[in-house]
Amino acid sequence: MLSLLRETGLNQQQVGYLRTATESADHLLAILNDILDMSQLESGRMVLNSTPVELRALLRDVEALMRPQAHAKSLALHIVADPALPERVLCDATRVKQVLFNLLSNAIKFSDRGAVVLDVQAHDAVAVPELVFTVTDQGIGIDEATLATLFHRFVQGDSSRSRRHGGTGLGLEISRNLARLMGGDITVTSQPGSGSSFRFRMPLKPVAAGAAPHPLPGDAPPPPRPLRVLVAEDHFVNRQYMAALLERLGHTAVFAANGHEAVDAMHAAGTRPFDIVLMDLHMPEMDGIAATRAIRALPDPTAATVPIVALTADAFTETRDRCLVAGMNDFLTKPVSPQKLAASLRRFFGSTGGAEFPPVSAPPPPLPQAPVTARR
Repeated sequence: MLSLLRETGLNQQQVGYLRTATESADHLLAILNDILDMSQLESGRMVLNSTPVELRALLRDVEALMRPQAHAKSLALHIVADPALPERVLCDATRVKQVLFNLLSNAIKFSDRGAVVLDVQAHDAVAVPELVFTVTDQGIGIDEATLATLFHRFVQGDSSRSRRHGGTGLGLEISRNLARLMGGDITVTSQPGSGSSFRFRMPLKPVAAGAAPHPLPGDAPPPPRPLRVLVAEDHFVNRQYMAALLERLGHTAVFAANGHEAVDAMHAAGTRPFDIVLMDLHMPEMDGIAATRAIRALPDPTAATVPIVALTADAFTETRDRCLVAGMNDFLTKPVSPQKLAASLRRFFGSTGGAEFPPVSAPPPPLPQAPVTARR
């Protein structure tokens, strides 16, 4: 809702209040994500989702997010990649980014001058080749006593700075545990006043580049048109939010408050079929999984084959798998950002799904803040 409010006409004082509220909400989300990550790691429930990843595209994403933070402190940010690195590697891109975001964010937080450098190399280790990310800064450095406990829970290198900039004291422990889950590790060398160097290594698994798919003769993107979207959601505020997002994208929303209503709406659509269903998982009377199975069993082939996208705050891998087995086509975690919703619709409908989320007015300039991944 804050993201929607930002796009309305606000005076400068209101922009300032909104920015503070957004940063506070993002900070709470980051804390919750850290706690949930630790819970998953400790219980052994965290599962990596390794897929072929364009390595240089991943590094561009990291640079795009971290450069504003570095610029806000007048720091140079350099990303150096060995030209001999493979184009594609097998890894969990989300978790690799999470580790790099944490290491770079810390480097920027504890630096007041100079440059922060991310150097990416391939090393021939004894057992298997390794991909090594080294984050180096010219910041305040870390003394020997702090180094000994740096990866322990709730330990922060400089508590006064950490209080000013936020943080939970969980980031490095989570990052090292993620690195070890990947088969690698994180080590650090530092001296007070001379900066620090964090080394994140993981197995290097190159992926052979596949041929790009050729478009079929005569294929063309569908012309833009409004979509008719069925949203199954029992929470009133979430319905307001989804209605506003879909309206901004030029689409028409019809709402169902539970799974039974969603199935009935699909059955009764007749000559005005729905183009897509956005399905909350946890609803009264009939949940999203059961509703999806019921829709897939409808006698009308148009209704039975409609794209169904899960909406849920539960981002565990087993939940995603249950959705796919039930017949869903995509999976969006709450809070659903405007950009992610638009991207999901474009995957099904191309340009018809909507371009990047259109601003009504220019958004306020972003303030530097810790990177947040809305995974829950």
